[in-house]
Amino acid sequence: MKRQKSKDSSKTRRKAKVPKLSESEKPDSAYNSSIDSEDEAEVEKQSGGEDVASPKKGDAAIAAAEATGACKTKIAGLYKPPTHDELQTLKETESLFQSNLMRLQITELLAEVKPKKSAVLDEYLHQLRDTLMTLPPSEPVDLCEALAQVPKTVAYPLRLSLDNAKGKFTFLPPSAIKVAGSYLLQTLVKPDLNVDVVMVMPEGCLQAKDHLNYRYFHKRALYLCRVAGHLKKKKTSLGLSSVSFATSGGDPLRPVLVLKLKGKGMAKCTVKLHTSMPEHYFKASRLTPDKANIRRGFLSGTASEVDGEEDAHLATPYYNTALLCEMGSMDRHLHTIYSATEGFPGMTDAIALCKVWARQRGLDKGYGGFSGFHFAMLLCVLLELKKINKQMSSYQIIRVLLQYLADWPGSGVAMETSDPTAPSLDVFSSCFDVVLVDSSGFLNLCSSMSGDQLEFLKHEAAQSLRCLDDQTVNGFEALFMKKVPFVQQFDAFCHIEASALAVVCVGNDRLVQLDTALWPLPHALRTVMAVIKRGLGKRVTLVTTKPFPDREWAVSEESPDFTSGHVTLGLLLDAEHAYSLLDMGPAADGSEASEFRTFWGDKSELRRFQDASINEAVVWNGRSFAEKRTICHQVIQHLLQRHARIEPSAVAYSITALDPLLSHPSYRGFLGPSPPESSDLACECTGEEVIKEVLTTFEKLSKELRQLGDLPLAITSLQPISAVFRHAEAFPPLPWNGKGTSGCLRAPEDVNFQDKCSYPCDMVLPPYVPALEVICQLEASGKWPDELDAVGKIKSAFYIKMHKLLGQRCVLSSPTVDYIDILMDGYVFRVRIHYPRELALMRELSGKLSCREAEVLHQRVLVMERREVFLPLHTSTLNGLHQQYSAYGNGARLCKRWTAAHLLSNHLSDEAIELVVAYLFISPAPYTVPGSALCVLLRFLDLVAYFDWASNPLIVNLNRELQASDLSEVSARFNTNRTHHPSMFISTPYDKFSSCWTRPNPIHPVLMRAQQLAKESLALLSQQLQEYGCKTDVDVLQAFRTPLQDYNVLLHLQRKMVVAPELCVSSMPTGVAVPALPFKRKHHFSCLPVIDFNVVEKYVKELERFYSEFGLFFYDKYGGNCVAVAWKPHAFVRHPFKTSHVQCRTPVDSAESKEKSPVMVTPDVKAITGDFQVLGEGLVKTVEVQCEPPVVGGDTS
Repeated sequence: MKRQKSKDSSKTRRKAKVPKLSESEKPDSAYNSSIDSEDEAEVEKQSGGEDVASPKKGDAAIAAAEATGACKTKIAGLYKPPTHDELQTLKETESLFQSNLMRLQITELLAEVKPKKSAVLDEYLHQLRDTLMTLPPSEPVDLCEALAQVPKTVAYPLRLSLDNAKGKFTFLPPSAIKVAGSYLLQTLVKPDLNVDVVMVMPEGCLQAKDHLNYRYFHKRALYLCRVAGHLKKKKTSLGLSSVSFATSGGDPLRPVLVLKLKGKGMAKCTVKLHTSMPEHYFKASRLTPDKANIRRGFLSGTASEVDGEEDAHLATPYYNTALLCEMGSMDRHLHTIYSATEGFPGMTDAIALCKVWARQRGLDKGYGGFSGFHFAMLLCVLLELKKINKQMSSYQIIRVLLQYLADWPGSGVAMETSDPTAPSLDVFSSCFDVVLVDSSGFLNLCSSMSGDQLEFLKHEAAQSLRCLDDQTVNGFEALFMKKVPFVQQFDAFCHIEASALAVVCVGNDRLVQLDTALWPLPHALRTVMAVIKRGLGKRVTLVTTKPFPDREWAVSEESPDFTSGHVTLGLLLDAEHAYSLLDMGPAADGSEASEFRTFWGDKSELRRFQDASINEAVVWNGRSFAEKRTICHQVIQHLLQRHARIEPSAVAYSITALDPLLSHPSYRGFLGPSPPESSDLACECTGEEVIKEVLTTFEKLSKELRQLGDLPLAITSLQPISAVFRHAEAFPPLPWNGKGTSGCLRAPEDVNFQDKCSYPCDMVLPPYVPALEVICQLEASGKWPDELDAVGKIKSAFYIKMHKLLGQRCVLSSPTVDYIDILMDGYVFRVRIHYPRELALMRELSGKLSCREAEVLHQRVLVMERREVFLPLHTSTLNGLHQQYSAYGNGARLCKRWTAAHLLSNHLSDEAIELVVAYLFISPAPYTVPGSALCVLLRFLDLVAYFDWASNPLIVNLNRELQASDLSEVSARFNTNRTHHPSMFISTPYDKFSSCWTRPNPIHPVLMRAQQLAKESLALLSQQLQEYGCKTDVDVLQAFRTPLQDYNVLLHLQRKMVVAPELCVSSMPTGVAVPALPFKRKHHFSCLPVIDFNVVEKYVKELERFYSEFGLFFYDKYGGNCVAVAWKPHAFVRHPFKTSHVQCRTPVDSAESKEKSPVMVTPDVKAITGDFQVLGEGLVKTVEVQCEPPVVGGDTS
């Protein structure tokens, strides 16, 4: 083992660096750490120690080196055997960590996220303690009149009225001030540096019956008001930037005071002031989950019932838990965790890692979240259960913890307790969905967590374990470095108005009001979720609610309305069952039939099936694929209206939000007239049915061609290569209906074989009919010639023969030198014959040609290889991927739509986009495989925006053909020859090292723009999807409208000359496609249409051909109404005048140049833009110069 001890040798060592992202680039920048030189020094220190050089050759070599000045360090130490400490470290790494790299990454992450101890903060906490302990007391007053003592600058933080409150309130200084939580345990993680401080309310503030009817919580709120008033007066002296109220854990019943500090090194520090009563002030046995501590008459104010007897039928488990949390629980839990972590550094590190893991997934925030405190307490349970021990590393503990979470016991978890009166787990399980009981035996730490949130936590834990076990996945990055936002985790979202949920009649309505004060949403959601889960059944693998976030408000403001806004449900769809039209029920004469009818109501009906059985069943509207995607929405709307009295208008579903972008106006009527019972929740057609018809027509063509028996060689295979055969064409073509030929010219009569073709005439744009490419392979034969020209003529002869044979079968066709176009049922198929040896002949010929001719031939080889070798493999593989994952096709179509909408059509090839989308399905970690086009788009934007294209290849392991050695080889060759590879490098099993689909485009500046556009679109779309359907002004198409102010020149196009101008996003109204004439079919044709004629595309190619030296050109191939030009800065550097280099250039005015000689020239922008207009005559409406190009200083060489 080599050890690099010397300074010189350490300089040659390669550093493994993970690039850091700034705050503006990624919200989780605190976790994007790097392995830097300080870390290497620390590793070197741990592994090396002080080495003793060999007394033999080593000393002599060192002495000689020092004498000659060639070396100043001990070279012999490089070749010494490893020391005992080094061997021990390697052994620990092998047994305690997955790999040495994992150990280094965890070490560096912990060093990055753990804040250093701050003496300034400690001093401030002492100052705060002195201030709080000297607060002036107040006189006792009736609780119902205590608001009069609240400072005028402070608003009461509860929305619960004090009118019916009984008892006295007296403000006294805290009996004790205690620092609790992660700060003392040294398990804080960045960026949230929160210090929890507990104020223990003295017994003089409390009374014996304060556990009844919210009395304690009123006193607690009043206590905080008095403290807030005094702290607000001393903001300057205490160094506070603000004093505010906030919910803790999302619970509006127990607000806390939030003190934000200011000063050097304190800007990110926050102190949270909690309250507590003396421990054991109330008997814990009075606060078990099955007890009632709110009386029936509390809400009505009936005197006889205010302090009456307990009502056993109205237990208040959540209210009781809130009281138990105030009975010294924070201090008790602090001691519990401290005892467990003492002498156990692995557990301390594991707690920090758990916080990072949960925060990256949004699991630790809000009401029902599983915070770092819950992880710490769960680790204490695992230590008691002996599932972890003090010899384990943080990595091992994390694995055990994730496994335990994934297999969470249904009965709950409880710590050991010494109290014999503590209730059993069954009591807790009957009142709460999730049970984690602390050492007191009475307090359920997960009382606010719902069952669906637990399922989400278990799902994420199981998914993380799979990432760790998969050798092809970077487990460390998937668990700790990758941000996993809620909006990207699910396939669909359902938004329900909170105001509608607030009035849900859930079982006993009084129970809801009593146990949760004025916040019935948690109880209402539990009942609603039970109904939704039962109704969706196998359609979803997971449905959960997004936790209610913590809210913060100024102390001078009233508390926010916690029943406002909306509740978000995330759904993971099961593609096999999600779009099923039928929900099969029990047999009509079965005992369960009545219950089924009661649950589904009028949707349930008797149906007779093919096996002669008669069952109850529910049938949903699903005429088209687009309408089938709304079935889950239909189910939720129906059930909520039936069981919760929530109107359908209060329920929004996001999966169809972007469907208008995939719906061509011409698709209207393709499926025939809509039935009256059709759902109005979806677009009429989004193209899937059109793709199905294209595939059917291709099968018909294949049969026709295979039946051509008079061909010299039989056809062995027909491989389609167009995007529509990969289900990835943004707008699959409709069959040509024979219209549009009146404005076109027929070919002259003397033109052989093409007398049935139409050609475009001046100023008339024929309907766009694309050619669907097909590669034809013939049976093997040894009679093919060895000359390239002869091979081409043989292929042409085959096309002519096919044309004649097809004509005999009444099939229109048109042969050319390179292919034959065949019209079948309104679709034009362009068939090319592939002769495998032709590429080899072209390569042999290139060695005999001049450099220029060889380069031209080489480009032909690349084009032919992509089209005839790579594309068939690409198409067949991605078609198989779509068959496995039905969301792939629409996802790729939507991503192409976004790319084109931002004018990148000619810079990112369709095949490159398809491979990036395929990567999301093949390597989805840390997510599950996406199940909707919307989910695909969000993850596509995230990948484009944040993938490190400069340092890493994107390896798309199609069909899992690449083994671990292949993956290593691709990465090694990429890093070795990075400068020779394209800026976006995509490797596949059929193209491991060349990345043919991203060569030569996109170039680096275009890729950087695409990344910036993806970042902004992702942020905007993520925000809008969380409000979709809840706000009328949400325009989800805004992420597809590109900014044009960054371009130098805009070439505005004539609308009548643009193919499908109604598809342009800027001309589409919000959420609605532009209507068009209904689709009509035609079955008999007299000629072929004008094929593949897109005048805008051809115009852009001409611009790139003649003016690519001066600028980059951008356009939207899906109805874009302008072509944008960005000048290349290096093209406008002034150069000396040369006769061979004067095209489109003009001399620089002598007044602008200080030197008289030589004459300097620069591109003539006015002449170039004039050429744009001339070249696009009839197409270009106006040329708008937005800004002049940057003319940089002269080059006199």
